[in-house]
Amino acid sequence: MIVSKQELTQLVKEELARVLKEAGFGLFDKGTMSMKPSQMTQEEQEEVREVRQAIDDLYLTIEEIAYTYNDLKTNKAKEIFEEYLVENIDMYVNKWRKEREGVE
Repeated sequence: MIVSKQELTQLVKEELARVLKEAGFGLFDKGTMSMKPSQMTQEEQEEVREVRQAIDDLYLTIEEIAYTYNDLKTNKAKEIFEEYLVENIDMYVNKWRKEREGVE
């Protein structure tokens, strides 16, 4: 199975939205991300700007991941890669959450 850049991007966006929502960042739900700046406070505008920049940066990484995934020859190799990717993303998300909890 070949995963397109668009499909992978959508999966990552959905996962990112889920993680942000679970972490209490309701500001970044679909409605807020599409709000006009005049509808937000200055602080909200800056936060949205930062998150959008981070997401843009993430797209570059997603492209590389999609190329790597699509270059794998067997379904087993793709399955192993996918498991590795998910485990590592989950590991880093948990690490960052712990770091935030220690700082805040």
